[in-house]
Formats: sequence, C-alpha cells, structure tokens
Amino acid sequence: MNLINMVKKFINVRELDIDLIDGINPFREGFDVASKALDTPLLKQIQSAMVAQRIQMTEDEARTLWPRIKRFREAEGREPNPHAAEPLEKRIAEALAYIRAKKAERLRAAAAE
Repeated sequence: MNLINMVKKFINVRELDIDLIDGINPFREGFDVASKALDTPLLKQIQSAMVAQRIQMTEDEARTLWPRIKRFREAEGREPNPHAAEPLEKRIAEALAYIRAKKAERLRAAAAE
C-alpha cells in the first residue's frame, strides 16, 4: 500500500487511462482480478499510461515521429526508453506512449458503442 501512496503524490492514479483486465471467464470459480501478477509487461503498460498522461504532444507530432519509432525498434532491438538521457529517444518514447494511449481510447470508445 505504501507504493500506491507514493505514486499518488506524483500522479493522479484515478485518471490513468489503462485497462488492466484482459478478459473474465464467467465459468471459472474464484477468479480474482486483484490477484493478477505485476509482471514486466503489465508494469510497462502502467508506465506507458503514466508517461502519456504527463506529456504535451499533438497527434501530428506523434504521427511524424512514428517512422523514427519503427527505425529505433529495428536498430536497437527494443522500444525507446522514456527515461533515456538522450532527448530524441525520450521524445520518441513519449510519442509511442501517446500513440498507445490514443489507440486504447479509440478501442474503448468503439467497444462502448
């Protein structure tokens, strides 16, 4: 619980736009969503949502940076790090987080219709 309290000091966790429930099997007894393990992909998803929430970016800038994101992945064999020392890597990581957040928003809006 201390981790959550520390995070609340830096970011409003209620405003994070992420869906941590992949799906629920109604026939499986005792399914507990809260027991989902905090593994690396889940923590990366949370980090990406937090980065997307705090950055200032336009859709045009994100679209412009998309080819650089793809080239970075191919050249480095990994995704750009939002905490990198190099400003360009940091900015393309922010663009990637922005793109993912917008995609998740569109998917949720489509599902709600």
